[in-house]
Amino acid sequence: MPKNKINPMFQNRVFDYLSRSNPASILFIHLILILSMLIFGVKEFQIDFLSGVSIFVLGVISWTLAEYLIHRFLFHWTGKNSKLRIVHYALHGHHHQNPTDKNHLFMPPVPVVLIVFLLFFLFYSMMEKFTYFFFPGFEMGYLIYSMIHYSLHIKPYSRGLMKKLWIHHGRHHYENSSLGYGVSNTFWDHIFRTTHKEKENS
Repeated sequence: MPKNKINPMFQNRVFDYLSRSNPASILFIHLILILSMLIFGVKEFQIDFLSGVSIFVLGVISWTLAEYLIHRFLFHWTGKNSKLRIVHYALHGHHHQNPTDKNHLFMPPVPVVLIVFLLFFLFYSMMEKFTYFFFPGFEMGYLIYSMIHYSLHIKPYSRGLMKKLWIHHGRHHYENSSLGYGVSNTFWDHIFRTTHKEKENS
């Protein structure tokens, strides 16, 4: 991938400032949310340790599927509604036009908090007390994905799993954006047959 290049998302300076984010703020926000929910869940509800850990892990795994589906069907939506296209550009379009802009590699803090609260109440309507263990796992999955995504865009990798993910995601950006929707993993791309074809002599 090319060297880091920073481009404004919006001409309005206030909007552009609010659209930016960095690893420190994302780590702080999500770790606080994850720990707060877990601590509250442990204190308020009687649930054994193994069950709590299992539900948390299920949340992490569930995120990996959500990551794939959101990237494929929301981030790569191709509708014609002009207002929705503006929202879509802010969500993902700018990133594809400027993949080395490290200031826009995370969801900004304000929409993050709003989305987290909406998702929490959605999950709570279905899971009730178990949400305090499932949703932190889901959040942890998102946090891991976010950090991997950021890392893949700021430096190349020469070996191991990160090299495979770096190549996989690089091909999504620079070769065919209709394939390779997984970022933190390639599992669901294999399941849904959206992996890139193997190159000869690779």
